[in-house]
Amino acid sequence: MNFSTPVKLPSDLPRFTQADELLLMGSCFATNIGALLADARFRPDVNPFGVLYNPLSVSTALRELVTGRLYKEEDLFFFRECWHSSMHHGDFSSPSAEEVLQRINIRLQTAHERIHHLNCLMLTFGTAWVYEQKSTGHVVANCHKQPESVFT
Repeated sequence: MNFSTPVKLPSDLPRFTQADELLLMGSCFATNIGALLADARFRPDVNPFGVLYNPLSVSTALRELVTGRLYKEEDLFFFRECWHSSMHHGDFSSPSAEEVLQRINIRLQTAHERIHHLNCLMLTFGTAWVYEQKSTGHVVANCHKQPESVFT
């Protein structure tokens, strides 16, 4: 019984080296591959917003990185004793809004400085389902376990 799928890659695929600047964004697959690349002494910047699953959120995140957007307190919401950003993974959440903003903005500034020097951008998607916040009409990257009734 064969427990693997052999894959023959075309020989003319672009190649990158450990000296190249890499950015991986998207699903948990990007996080896992980024960890393997880092273990192999590559220099990946992995998921500066945390895990993102849908293409619209990844697109928004990329645009924000390119423009150097910084987050403010009005970009956050308070739910279940923590401050959250609907564009960021729960790893950025905290009972302190100041701490959330510091985590987010430091991480985004670092990624913004690197994005204009990339040799390779890898995007992975986990789903095509998109959720919009009913009150704003904005697509969210993370629902942070809010009630289903808050989203379309």
